[in-house]
Amino acid sequence: MKEKPEHRDHSAAWLDLAACITGITTGPWLFVQLRGDPVTPEQVIDNDDVDLLCNRENVHRLFDKAFDWVKEGLCHIRITSRRMEKIQLTLISNDGRHRAVFDLWIHLWQINHGRNLLRFDICLPLLKDAVGIARLPVDIEACLYIHHLVSKKKDLSKHKTKERLVNYQARCITEKHARIAALIDTIIASGIIAPKVSASALSHIEELIHSKKLWLLRLRRVVSKIRAVLIGPPRRSGLASIMGCDGVGKTTLIRELPSHLDKKVKTITGKHLYRKSILFKLAVIFIRPLLFQSRERFDESLAPLIYIRAAIGLRLKSLLNRSRFCLVDRSIVDFLVLDRKTDNPRFSRFRRLTTVLGFRILNVHCMVDWNTVVQRKQEVTETGYAVYNMKMFRHFSRQTPTDYLLFNNDGGIEDSAAALARCLNG
Repeated sequence: MKEKPEHRDHSAAWLDLAACITGITTGPWLFVQLRGDPVTPEQVIDNDDVDLLCNRENVHRLFDKAFDWVKEGLCHIRITSRRMEKIQLTLISNDGRHRAVFDLWIHLWQINHGRNLLRFDICLPLLKDAVGIARLPVDIEACLYIHHLVSKKKDLSKHKTKERLVNYQARCITEKHARIAALIDTIIASGIIAPKVSASALSHIEELIHSKKLWLLRLRRVVSKIRAVLIGPPRRSGLASIMGCDGVGKTTLIRELPSHLDKKVKTITGKHLYRKSILFKLAVIFIRPLLFQSRERFDESLAPLIYIRAAIGLRLKSLLNRSRFCLVDRSIVDFLVLDRKTDNPRFSRFRRLTTVLGFRILNVHCMVDWNTVVQRKQEVTETGYAVYNMKMFRHFSRQTPTDYLLFNNDGGIEDSAAALARCLNG
């Protein structure tokens, strides 16, 4: 791990982010830290990822709390998941300059060359702590680290890897795990992990290896990979949608953002993804007058067809503008939200379309204080605003694949645009 200076004047944004990280270590959830130094703000901010083993119940508890942190203006959060076994949570400081990354593993396929997996529930009897972030006994953690190195084909000559192996060896000697200390000594001396060493480490953790219904879990893993290819977010996306309720400053932010980005930008109006369609124009001309509906109500009546057309349009835009970064005013998922201006905005019953059709791009969900919304627009109710934000947050944060940034837009326009640009450029 990179060493950080002991004495340093931190900004207010850094301190707010540090408070959130401290909250993760003490909150009403339980995670198992798989390796590395204990989680502290100084160790994880602008440093290596933290690998945590967990179950979805604890992940959802943490995400709901992180939603409150963003609402309070302490940080922004980004949730990324390409496959079912792993979710990445990134906490970003309000100015966008600092971040802490947590890799949340539901299934850890890093044992015995990826043939076996580790699960959170199997580890529970070995944990001493009941909340926050717990650690496994050092001998178990060291054996898991050996298999992590084998699975990831890590370069054992790197300083960080050597340092971690030496640390595990010293701790194993201190805690009287002589056999595991000897295994690590062999790795350090030879610079390789021989099959015999890997097998010996495997035998030490065999009680933790999940072996039931592996064929079913492997099948689900394959399906998850296929879905990630078909509708998952690309590793380097050239698109981002800016979404949120009316009055959160989406359009203003999109106008200001290009001047802060280090790439060519094209702005796309989200509703044009379907309203420019010839079929939709014909429907407006010949069908809407018969229904006596407003343009907005008519759009809601055609929500599933509009979503499909917008999903196709989004892919076309990505192909036509591959050399530029596209900012889309509104997420296509918004087109499946009905009764937006009531106390109870809700998803269409065709919401399942989002699991099989679409193009997963980065969705930037803007939130501001309700008093700010009231000053800008009177089109939504306070209750409806809160319900919309929570429904959209849970939709994006709980689905896979996903790439979702919950962004607090309460700052001044230039500060907010600069912060969001740092989030996107990073």
